[in-house]
Amino acid sequence: MSEAPRVDTKQVADAAEVSRATVRRWADTGLLPLPTVYYGLKPGKHSFWADHAAVQARWVASQIAAGRSFEEMRSEPGIPSPSLSASPSLRFPRRGRPRLPSTCDDL
Repeated sequence: MSEAPRVDTKQVADAAEVSRATVRRWADTGLLPLPTVYYGLKPGKHSFWADHAAVQARWVASQIAAGRSFEEMRSEPGIPSPSLSASPSLRFPRRGRPRLPSTCDDL
């Protein structure tokens, strides 16, 4: 059985001619699907996106160039509104490692 093709963050960013940070911000605001994040493949974290994320990122970039707001884009059919999975309170921090309690009293 062959492995499904994976699109990484750089490929999505290159398709839309934006930075990787911009791609992550668009996903956090619900304009792109959230990636699947893997740790331990190589040093660091690696994000892989749905196959359609590159095409959707190009569309988002074109809409921004046309002067549309994020809210207007999210109201388009086919663009999901931000879900609970995109909520910052339910996700790990972007940078660094999760902070562990320093004493038993912090638990």
